[in-house]
Order: sequence, then structure tokens, then C-alpha cells
Amino acid sequence: MLKKHQKIRFSSPAVALLVADGLFFGLINPHNVAAIWLMVGYLLLAVTILSAVHGLVKLLKWYGDETQRIGRSALHYGAAAILLVIALQSTGQLTLRDVIALVPLTALAFWYFGLRRPKLATVPVRR
Repeated sequence: MLKKHQKIRFSSPAVALLVADGLFFGLINPHNVAAIWLMVGYLLLAVTILSAVHGLVKLLKWYGDETQRIGRSALHYGAAAILLVIALQSTGQLTLRDVIALVPLTALAFWYFGLRRPKLATVPVRR
């Protein structure tokens, strides 16, 4: 259910991150730069993916989905799995066997860290 009086706002750090991504990845040629710039690009990509995952959760909360049970650490594990696949693919080491092993491990980490905590009981407030 959409909540009527809420708006989705773009924060200035998100806009700054998108501008930094555009400038960095638009100006840097990965074939002829030092390795430190590749690491900086990967860290920038990591921050972007983490921000995108958190933005997706905010969008789901705005839409009304029950995402309070999903822990922040579970979201970090999902983003880390995406980054691991990107890192393996960029070095040429990604195989189908890696992906087949990574998907169940990420789902298990998601369940273990995100869904294993019981919901807190709500106590009605007397007025």
C-alpha cells in the first residue's frame, strides 16, 4: 500500500555519489592507469552498490512492504555478494560454479542474520 503523505526524496549525498561515479568512470581509462585507481574505482562502486541496496529497502518501506525484519547486516551480505561477483568477473576468474556456490551462501547469510531475530512484541498504549 502506498502511504499517501510521504514523498521519496533524493538526498544530496546520493546525487553527489552519482556525479562522482559519472566523472570517475567517464574520465578514467582502466587499460592505462595505475592499480591504485582501479582500487579507488572498486571502492566507489562498492559505495554505490551499498547505497542502491539501501535505497531499494527505503523504496520497499515507502511502498509498505514489511522490511523491518531484514537486518542491515543481511543487506550488506547481499551487496558484498554482488561486489564479489563483479570482482571475480573483472579478473576473469568467475565461473558458473562460483555463482552456484555463492547464491545459496548469500541466501543462508540473509536468513541467518536478517530473519532469525524474532519480532518484538508490541504493547498497546493506553490513553
